[in-house]
Amino acid sequence: MISMIIWLSRRNEEEQFTADKGLCPGPNIDDVDRGDFLEYHNLIRREIARGLAQNSAGTLKPAKEMYELIYDCALEDAAAKSIGAACSEYVDVPPKHGQNKYTVSTRSMVALNKNDLIPQVVSSWYRPVMVYGLNANTKFDDPRLESFANIAYDKNLGVGCYYAACPAGAPTKAVFACVYNSYVSPNQILYETGKACVDDSECTTYPNSMCLDELCVTPAIVPLPRNLFFIKSENQLRKV
Repeated sequence: MISMIIWLSRRNEEEQFTADKGLCPGPNIDDVDRGDFLEYHNLIRREIARGLAQNSAGTLKPAKEMYELIYDCALEDAAAKSIGAACSEYVDVPPKHGQNKYTVSTRSMVALNKNDLIPQVVSSWYRPVMVYGLNANTKFDDPRLESFANIAYDKNLGVGCYYAACPAGAPTKAVFACVYNSYVSPNQILYETGKACVDDSECTTYPNSMCLDELCVTPAIVPLPRNLFFIKSENQLRKV
């Protein structure tokens, strides 16, 4: 059986997750797409943790105990259902989950490989904070920041994404969606401000967490496929 290396995030030592097959059964995206979605989310979360992420004026406050996201197949399935067979722009997902969407409706853009669009998609979800700004106490008190809040919320541990182009055969529209394991309520504090982790002892929200490149990493909290390998230490891969 051919082993597939899934690059889920870019770290100094380029740690890897490994799966024997595609991570999830969804037919419209592959493990490269999944890895790209996850990588760009975690790059943003790491920049927030470091205090380097752009705000409307200056940079966002650094985050204490910002956790790295894990890819979740159940959330990918929810994202697929939210797009719908008719390639609708938006269908509500259960209120316990957050959702971001992005629609491409010009033929030239729809014709692009979806891998080329994923960076633009995730960047578009971050962009509102660069326009409207996040307050110093990191409170989600502006609904225009919803897509950013889903990415930045420190209680989010899982994400799953999907893509559909329609109509079949000669698509004129493409929809991207990501679903997150937590719903960000109005006036919710998105993250605790403070210095990003540099040591495992600073990652205390979940047992057995560790610090990797200024993000905390926890053993699987959200559902994951049985064949997914999850990093337990910097130099060791074990099955969950």
